[in-house]
Amino acid sequence: MEGYFIDDAPKKCPNCQAALPDKAKYCLQCGQKQTTGRIKLRTLLAEFFETVFNLESRFFLTLGALFIPGKLTEEFFKGRHQTYFRPIRLFFVMAVVHFAVIAFVVDNAIEESITKMKNGQYSRAFHLQFAEELDTVGVQVANHYVEDTTITRSMVDSLQSRITDSAQGTINLRFIDRVDGQLVFVEKKIDFEELLINPISEVIEAKEVQSGIGRFTLGQILRVYRNLDKLVGFLISNLTWMILLMMPALALILKLLYIRRDFYFVEHLIFSFHYHAFAFLIASPAYLLINIWPGGIAFAFTLILIYLFIAMKRVYRQAIIKTGVKFMILNNLYGIVFVFFFIFMLLISALVF
Repeated sequence: MEGYFIDDAPKKCPNCQAALPDKAKYCLQCGQKQTTGRIKLRTLLAEFFETVFNLESRFFLTLGALFIPGKLTEEFFKGRHQTYFRPIRLFFVMAVVHFAVIAFVVDNAIEESITKMKNGQYSRAFHLQFAEELDTVGVQVANHYVEDTTITRSMVDSLQSRITDSAQGTINLRFIDRVDGQLVFVEKKIDFEELLINPISEVIEAKEVQSGIGRFTLGQILRVYRNLDKLVGFLISNLTWMILLMMPALALILKLLYIRRDFYFVEHLIFSFHYHAFAFLIASPAYLLINIWPGGIAFAFTLILIYLFIAMKRVYRQAIIKTGVKFMILNNLYGIVFVFFFIFMLLISALVF
């Protein structure tokens, strides 16, 4: 592109400072086109359209290959890396879209339920506050009407009892604490005012929690209760990282299942990235259409399992029976790995929330 080139090229690349031959159009070290830094509009537009259409071409080629079980993995093994999106990039794009869809579909409904529940809890907490204030006022009223304190006090007590009953008292919270040098689960009764309104530090002091781990775990539980409406979105955002951390574990399972085959660990990892990219691509529309087509999710997961079997057969090139046995083992171990990483993700989320 002419707007990028000059007749008298500098002796050094402006990008990496490598020495350049005379009139060089590209740097031999970093590959950058030689330029004065000033770009004409037609050059910029030409580059823009070249980049856009090249990306679109790669995108559709990648999707087309992805829909054929195992093809994208085979193409990558053949060294055709520039024709398609890189495996980890494809995985991330599909994962982000997938969990954004889940957040859109699930988060609103759950958030509405949680908000309704929290409003009820706040109502109970204020009922308790009002009941306490009413007790103080009741004493004052009874003392003021000294002629007939029994009737006055009984009326106040009746009203206070009804308010207290509607507040439903307390909730039992279990958390980890250090007692006599050992970590144990401790249970404390927390009323709704302490659960939702009082400063967390005051609640911890009131419950006489002394150890550092006890104060931390009780504080985190209280924070979760007070921010339940934000918790769902926080967990969904962490699912992408959870699935990413699962990939090496699944690649290791595949490595053990095909230990006699001449595949590197990273090749099993690429297979896992491609398989999950397809799974995200198929499951996302199913979640979007759940209200219109409730059976869509079951259909999508059936399609995903069929895809996995065919992809294993194509990439690893073993007989149907062998592939079927390894397919069942892989799915059972996948379930175990998923549960393990999901619990791990919940624990980490609870610690950093």
